[in-house]
Amino acid sequence: MKKRNLAVVLLATTLLVGCGTTNNGEAQDVQIETQTSQESGATATETPKEESTEKEINKVLYDNNGIKAVFTSFNQNGAYGPEIKLQLENTTEKNITVQVREVSINGYMMDPIFSEEVGTGKKANGSINFFESDLEENGIEQVNSIELSLHIFESDSYDTIDDSETIKIVINDVEETKKEVTGQILLDKDGLKVTYKDMVVDGDGEVSLKVFVENGLDTEATIQVRDCSVNGFMIDPICSIDVEPGKKANDKIGFMSWDLEEQGLEGVAFETVEFTLHVFNDNGTIMDVPATINLK
Repeated sequence: MKKRNLAVVLLATTLLVGCGTTNNGEAQDVQIETQTSQESGATATETPKEESTEKEINKVLYDNNGIKAVFTSFNQNGAYGPEIKLQLENTTEKNITVQVREVSINGYMMDPIFSEEVGTGKKANGSINFFESDLEENGIEQVNSIELSLHIFESDSYDTIDDSETIKIVINDVEETKKEVTGQILLDKDGLKVTYKDMVVDGDGEVSLKVFVENGLDTEATIQVRDCSVNGFMIDPICSIDVEPGKKANDKIGFMSWDLEEQGLEGVAFETVEFTLHVFNDNGTIMDVPATINLK
């Protein structure tokens, strides 16, 4: 089922906050008037105070099934990078765990750290932590928007309680500029595009072929690599890239040093990499596309 979007517009004159559900279970948007950073009584000659990087928000993102998630603050410069603080409340009779899924910043897929357990009848404060290195990899200097869904399950049985609809949090209401990506196009079909950018060899001998994925399909897609060979030798790289519809991802096809050593490829220059891009979702295979990267 295609998820609906809840818009949460923050740090602006008007906020849109997904706040619970209507009686028929449909999500509703609630407009809340807030004040801009300059107080209404301040004059143009007053010197504005330097703002903290942490913004207090205190808006409800989810309130259903006896479980509430409140977005309490956002910090652009958290311990590892940008940080979203949540307060969770569990009024059910079961211990629960809350995680995040399908997360993106400014339209680029991310993999933050967040898993918070809340006992029955209890509350808990937690932080969704993003890595600054992931933002740098995607050329993101300022967080403008964040999209995510909440995955909630019983801690003891691991049974799913709910997967929320997509929650969109707008930090800075600006239009994103499209960034040009150069490289070899490996796949360009039905709105799905995969581009090979460059190769990186780290100090441990691991080889990474960096790729950029744009998902213009109307469904989520996972891209994996099958039937791969390097210079004619079969090898199994690490590659599984999840991209939501309308989103982008910078990722890699990774070759581990011990696999390269086993095939006699350790320290050997890559000349030709051949493989099949296997694209699928929960409903099955979307497409299988052969690809070749010539590095001579």
